[in-house]
Amino acid sequence: MSFEFSENSTGEKERLVSAKFEDMEAVSKVNYIVLDKPKIEISEIKSPIEVNFNDIYSIEMYMSKGSYSDPVDIDITLSNAGYKKSWRLEKMVEDRKLSVEMKGNDLSKGENIFKVQITYKDKLGNQYFEEGTARINLKNLNFGQSIIVFFKSIARK
Repeated sequence: MSFEFSENSTGEKERLVSAKFEDMEAVSKVNYIVLDKPKIEISEIKSPIEVNFNDIYSIEMYMSKGSYSDPVDIDITLSNAGYKKSWRLEKMVEDRKLSVEMKGNDLSKGENIFKVQITYKDKLGNQYFEEGTARINLKNLNFGQSIIVFFKSIARK
């Protein structure tokens, strides 16, 4: 036996269900959970706007769980030309922060664009995607540092 009904909100629910057949009737309490589509939002990406060759800096990613459902099988990637760092989470039940420490001498001269890409699934296996960016400018290079950065950028390609 099956039946359909709709709910206007997510969360744990309880209903009384009755079934009648000829002279018999059964009433039972049914507990169930109404789920929405899972949602991960990149609420903020913190990084310096500019760094120098010898600087050590961090890129911090703040991710908010924007749904009642828990996103599962989460892959998070931070990348730019020649750099890639990945994290894997089984599921996300609360907001998260990820941070990575980096060196200025690993950047290319001028503007460097970092992409944050998040793929995740719902409990049925449907896949979702979220993306954000951070921009960091490598500045104040002297001649020797420019040569080092140039050869490192060739090696990354």
